[in-house]
Amino acid sequence: MSQKYRCADCHSKLPFDGYANLPKKCDYTGYYYCRDCHWGNLVPIPARILHNWDFEPRKVCRASKQFLRLMEKVPVLRIQDINPMLFSFVEELSRLEKLREEILIMKKYFLACKDALDSGILLQLSERQHFVDNSDMYSLRDLLDLEAGTLLDRIGEIHTLFAKHVKTDCKLCQAKGYICELCESHEVLFPFDTSAAVCEGCAAVFHWHCFKKTGRECPKCQRRSHREDDSANTKTQAN
Repeated sequence: MSQKYRCADCHSKLPFDGYANLPKKCDYTGYYYCRDCHWGNLVPIPARILHNWDFEPRKVCRASKQFLRLMEKVPVLRIQDINPMLFSFVEELSRLEKLREEILIMKKYFLACKDALDSGILLQLSERQHFVDNSDMYSLRDLLDLEAGTLLDRIGEIHTLFAKHVKTDCKLCQAKGYICELCESHEVLFPFDTSAAVCEGCAAVFHWHCFKKTGRECPKCQRRSHREDDSANTKTQAN
């Protein structure tokens, strides 16, 4: 035993004098502990959740239980780095990621809106501040609530509230919408709309089906490219 037959926590000698007194293994650390340091507490293991979406509680030592409890609400898990395939296999996780990305887009409207700032609309996410700061960091509590079925509904409600402010309640935010120049529709679009596509080059917004028809060629970027080419040709001729 790499632990030299000593408890991984208190370092006392581990007994092997009968089944009732055998050392206990912690599922979080993988080490063995004496009975004073391992009471057989059951908790979900982050690694099992991230790799197998397995929330079954496992036996851990007292120190691991305390550590996991202290870290439960701390956003230290970047799933994209650990197991990006999880988004393909867990529909709820994929939907949550999309909601978070759209909330970050709406946040830009709120930061430029006096009414939104005065009302403190972003405080709706005060219990999960990282949802306002980024879209890729998760806490263990996020994943537990997602599996329990409570998180997605709550974030969906907040998303609806945010979208209502931008698209319906606030004239200032409404004025920052877009009109798709690829069709004759006068519908006002926003980057977080499910029917919208956003150009990666200039951030112009179009209907998704219109943008797809053009082969995702942005007319605004094309015009800019033509102007740059014309400018370059003019300078060449002048020389």
